Amino acid sequence: MEVLSLTRKFGLIPQNERFIHRIATKSVKKYEVVKKGQIVYNPYVIWEGAIHSLKKFRAGIVSPVYLVWETKINCEWQYLDNLLRTEYMLKEYSKYSSGAVNRRRSIKKTLFVDIKIPLPPFQEQKNIALVLSKIQDAKEKTEAVLNSLKELKKSLMKHLFTYGAVSFEEADKVKMKETEIGEVPDHWVIKKMIDFATFQRGKDLPKSKQRDGNYPVVGSGGVIGYHDKFVCEGPGLVTGRSGSIGTLTYVEGRYWPHNTGLYAKDFHSNHPKYVYYFLHSFNFKKYATGVSVPTLNRNFIHSELVKVPPVTEQEHIASILSAVDAKIGTEEMTKESLNQLFKSMLCNLLSAKIRVNILET
Repeated sequence: MEVLSLTRKFGLIPQNERFIHRIATKSVKKYEVVKKGQIVYNPYVIWEGAIHSLKKFRAGIVSPVYLVWETKINCEWQYLDNLLRTEYMLKEYSKYSSGAVNRRRSIKKTLFVDIKIPLPPFQEQKNIALVLSKIQDAKEKTEAVLNSLKELKKSLMKHLFTYGAVSFEEADKVKMKETEIGEVPDHWVIKKMIDFATFQRGKDLPKSKQRDGNYPVVGSGGVIGYHDKFVCEGPGLVTGRSGSIGTLTYVEGRYWPHNTGLYAKDFHSNHPKYVYYFLHSFNFKKYATGVSVPTLNRNFIHSELVKVPPVTEQEHIASILSAVDAKIGTEEMTKESLNQLFKSMLCNLLSAKIRVNILET
């Protein structure tokens, strides 16, 4: 018998091995074969992330802890799939669930199947599912573009920090030399980190003394607030000193580097954006000390050797990677807009604030 798995698009696809091994065992006597037209629901969810957890509707060979719904002739399964993830339904689940609040909670099958659901005419259900699937398709295409761009950036960084600002085709023409840290382009030099970028511990700023302003306060994981005073002129660079060690934040203008981070006090005439990109390939965590709360010691990283291209080449490399980052940023905004549109349409369509009963499918 062919085992099938539901997808977010219309129709079904053959089940893959990964799912079979994760859900079932070689012995399937205690497992149920889910048929076409059925939806699988996991009654055990963590409620704070319930909308995400409930996306895991599946068909295939599943264990008895899963509930299997067979969609009736007057219920379109994609409509039901979206409905079960709305805020309305989450409130309904909370009425019937058991278990500690904000912990792993569950609903008994006998209670779950009695939950009342809004059910518009079948054609309207199909139209609702169609509208939402169009937005979902756009989201998936955007995510595919984003993934491709991120892979391109990783590939570019590896290439540019190995051969310099040359095309992939010209990499074998670059004259290389052997150094104490491996092969580098012949015209690059080797320097200690302290002569490439000198780091300093940030300045303490308790929350009680922070006043609303225009200057970002940059901590170990990024911008943690804004203040009416600044410590450094931009462009600037901060990396996590404790907590998010190795996280890098680039700042264009004036800023306050928080004491949970190390900031680049001196770029030594190197291109700041190049330093920022280059340090993504540097293993900061290797130099962290401490057990309970590891802390990055700047003295350890200052003595490390790094390869440094001429400033003009640094600018070229930074401009290439900045262009890719700009495209990634555009796609991220598109993705977020589609996410907001999906949430809005999900709410409005399933609450009948927007009707789509006159759409042609």
